[in-house]
Amino acid sequence: MSDTGSWLSAQAPPAIRQQNVAATVRTVLVHGPIARKEIARLTGLSAASVSKVTANLLRAGLLYELPSEPMPGNAGAPRVPLDFARERYAVLGVHIGALRTTIGLVDVRGAAIVDERYEHEHTEPDDILNDAARHINNFVERYGEERHLLGVGVTLAGWIDSESGIVIEHDTLGWRNVPVQAELAARIELPVLVESSVRARALAELWSGAAKTVGSLVYLFIGTVVDAAIVIDRNVHYGPRSAAGTIAHLQLDDRDARCDCGRSGCVQAYVTDLAAVRHARERGITGVTTIQELVARARDGDESATAVLRERAEKVGETAAIMLDMIDPDIVVFSDNAVTDTPDYLSAVRRGASNRAHTAIDTERLIVPTSFAEQAIVIAPATRVLDAFYEAPLAFLTNTTAEEPSL
Repeated sequence: MSDTGSWLSAQAPPAIRQQNVAATVRTVLVHGPIARKEIARLTGLSAASVSKVTANLLRAGLLYELPSEPMPGNAGAPRVPLDFARERYAVLGVHIGALRTTIGLVDVRGAAIVDERYEHEHTEPDDILNDAARHINNFVERYGEERHLLGVGVTLAGWIDSESGIVIEHDTLGWRNVPVQAELAARIELPVLVESSVRARALAELWSGAAKTVGSLVYLFIGTVVDAAIVIDRNVHYGPRSAAGTIAHLQLDDRDARCDCGRSGCVQAYVTDLAAVRHARERGITGVTTIQELVARARDGDESATAVLRERAEKVGETAAIMLDMIDPDIVVFSDNAVTDTPDYLSAVRRGASNRAHTAIDTERLIVPTSFAEQAIVIAPATRVLDAFYEAPLAFLTNTTAEEPSL
């Protein structure tokens, strides 16, 4: 998983205790509601260890017991399932976009509870971060005071160093080397972790989406930008410069679309929202200025608009095929929320991948749309914190409770 950050590792309890608690928490996450005996079987922990860990997690308020269930044939003691007490702990997810910021409250299973957004009045880092801190504090007063907040996850597009929480480059906002994590943490009374939007979305798929049961994936984000995240052995791959997954200028071919970089055939010249609108105009489709307007035309039966989106989908599929050939992941998850429910879009993505791939692939199994719709914008940043929590839950519980659970 992702690096949990120095503020977390400094509080980490002894390793074995941490490992036992983390194994129990992750097992409840994936298999819950689940009984103690089943936790022991799946984790390999002794019954005594599971009993001690779960007793303290119950006392800390993270878990609760469901009504007991009789064993088959009434053999032995009743089964008492355990699950997360989802009303007790929560995380804030914050996405800072080019035009607006969205804030949401997300429970420990990664389900969105409530969210709100506001428009930016400025683009300077200090202005946006000051506004974010003010809105976060107000949001917590309205929605978060009844829960223990584990932290704040923040996502942005662009080149992000998640270990330091620095936005190295965000072209749309014009930011360079902005220490978002440190600056925002200084303005609010909660720990902050920062991640790139696409990597946070990949984490969300790993823990509560399409990739819950796989070890590797490539996540493709298609929208105002095109970007990718690579996950191997359930760990996000960052690279030494935290630049892994930069695919905007990966070349599909040299024949057609001209890219802003000066070359032709780059992925972003085919599949971004701006590119789709430009291609629509080139086809003689008038009155279309946004991807949403183009999608609306397609849903109303405009064959030209449908053709533009179908071609875009096939290019997304070609991009997925290249990643399948290079990385050989268990699955490719793609997010193109503006258009995935337009006619023939998913089949066109898979068709483009099948035509481009150099190896035989089962496109229906290997290429899937995201599990999350509009709520991904807050679930993804919250998952940056939840990812760290699932790996080291004791550090968070001791950070949010008055007394350390004696685990």
